[in-house]
Formats: sequence, structure tokens, C-alpha cells
Amino acid sequence: MSCKRSKHPVNCKIALITGGSVGIGYEFAKSMLQCGLKGVVLGDVREKDGKRAAEEFNETFGENKPFFLKCDVTKGEELENLFKYCIDKYKTIDIVINNAGLLQDKYWSLEIDVNVKGVIHGTLLGFEYMGKHKKGKGGSIVNVASIYGLQQAHGCPVYNGTKAFVIRFSDAMSNEYYENLTGVKVFTICPGVTDTNMIDESAKYGLQGFGDVGKILSDALANLPSQPAEACGRCLLKMLCADENGSIWVIEESECYEVKLPDRHTLRGCDDD
Repeated sequence: MSCKRSKHPVNCKIALITGGSVGIGYEFAKSMLQCGLKGVVLGDVREKDGKRAAEEFNETFGENKPFFLKCDVTKGEELENLFKYCIDKYKTIDIVINNAGLLQDKYWSLEIDVNVKGVIHGTLLGFEYMGKHKKGKGGSIVNVASIYGLQQAHGCPVYNGTKAFVIRFSDAMSNEYYENLTGVKVFTICPGVTDTNMIDESAKYGLQGFGDVGKILSDALANLPSQPAEACGRCLLKMLCADENGSIWVIEESECYEVKLPDRHTLRGCDDD
């Protein structure tokens, strides 16, 4: 499968996206395909949506551009099979996007399995299959957090914590030690309130035992400015063009900007001496 030469960083590349059948994951795939992505594998538990997305992309961008494989990121074997499937179809992987997420504090254990363990495993598999220390050629890992990982969100405290974890975990894995060893860069994207099913259904899944906390969350989300999922696709392209390892990007009101994490010395406001 050939592709036209282009300076865009996704041109002629192969991507793997978890949670890629709808919403933000779907827009990630679409935006990269529009910029010359050679191929993409979409993994998701939503089999019907995933197959439909692959068919739509095949019609628009050419046969064998995208493939879909049912994948539950909480099941280690299924997640690794997604990587093996991508290698089988394209012989390589250049970009891994750990996008699968859950906003359901009512099922906090599952939420942690998806948002924390799924991201850890997907990141480690990205290093395993792309890393130069494993005879790969390097690549990029994008972990999807949330603007709620950067601020308090008492209406969804477990989700709040999982997304804060994604930001700090990704930041640590972007250290130059890992990049020098593997040739893999790690980025983080933090979408604000985005028009997806996850937001629409949030009121039903509040943390149990604390009154109507689900309504507190849904009301808070309703009072914040929202954005279309397409904005996330545009931000992904901007971030990959900047190509700054460890960078953290926020998407808010369809605007994309980079943020820096403070360390304890900055917060302390004085030198150690």
C-alpha cells in the first residue's frame, strides 16, 4: 500500500486507537486519515459502531485504510491482540492512542480498570511494539486524559483521580530516559466538555452513597461550554506537528493550548536553600 509524500507527521504512518469507533476516537482517526495516514486499526467494545466506522472510512479514504477489531482494554489478551492485529495488517505501528475511557463512578472499579490499567497496559504495549530497544523504529503514544485531570471535579471524584493519574503517568513516561532508550515519545491530551455519549449519560452513574451526586456532575457539565468532538481531532494534529515529547494539551471551547505542570519547587515559591 503506497502513499503520497507529505511533510505532515502522520503522512504514511500507521495508527492504533482504542475507543476508536465513536466520538473523540473516531475524530482522531478521521483527522489523521485526512492528512495522509496510511492506515489505522480501531479497537472498541462497541462492535457495531466500530464496523460502521471502518466501512465509512474505507468508502471515504480507500479500501484497507482502516480495520476494526473488537477490544476490551480491561482484558489484557484482547488489548495485546489489537497490537498483533495491527502488525499483521500493516507490519508496523507508528502512533498509539489510548483513548478508551469511562465516566461512571457508580462502577468505580471498572472505571479504574479502563481509565488507569487500560492506559498503563496500552502504553507499555506501545513501547513494546514500537520501541527501538525491541527492534522497533520508535513512535508516538498519545494518552487521553481530561480537563478534569487538571482541576477538582467533586461530582466524579474517581474519574477525577483516574484522569489526574493519566497526566502524571504520561509525564513520567515521557522522561528522556525512556525516549533515549526506545525512541518513543509520550503526549497527553485533556479534552474539555465534549459532545459525546459519555457526557450525555453522566447523571446516571454518580458515586453511590452520596445523595444525587450524579446530578451535581451533570449540572456542572451543563454549565460549562461544550465543543464538538471534531475539535479534538484538530488538536491532535496540532500536537503531533509540534512534536514536543511530554507535552500536555488542553482542548477547551474548541481551542487547543499547551500547559505545563507545576512542580513542588514552583508551588513552594522559593529556593531549597
